[in-house]
Amino acid sequence: MEANRFWDFSLDVYARPGVEEACLSLQSRGGDVNLALWIIWAAREGLDSRSALGEAIAISRSWREAVIHPLRRARTALKPQPAGFDADAASSLRKTLLEAELNAERIQQDALYALAQRCACAPEPIAALGQAGLSAYAATEGIEINTSLFLETVSTAAQKL
Repeated sequence: MEANRFWDFSLDVYARPGVEEACLSLQSRGGDVNLALWIIWAAREGLDSRSALGEAIAISRSWREAVIHPLRRARTALKPQPAGFDADAASSLRKTLLEAELNAERIQQDALYALAQRCACAPEPIAALGQAGLSAYAATEGIEINTSLFLETVSTAAQKL
């Protein structure tokens, strides 16, 4: 399989100060972190994500609802030690679920990476492309996110890569 530059970007940028918090804030408002990162990554690649945004939202939503959210709910349910169950076994299961959740996110990112081939090339500056893509995503999904702050946080972190 071809290397996925989007996955590499996501891992690198997520480890930078402030990005995890920005991603968790976006997620708590109903946003899809992988999709938001894809929009910014695409902009950095000179691609206008808006040309494939509808398809990106559709594939991400179905995968998130069918696979990622059930794994996340099960993992979260095991965060407090469940009474009456072996604590070590529950902790081991939680780690396994976290690994499965990360694998599921990688699969989503692989699909988004492939979809980027259908994005139009754009001569606009990275910040303008990212802002336009994030704003279109938020409007389409009806979610309230501070797109400028998210873009600034991730872009600042990405500049340090």
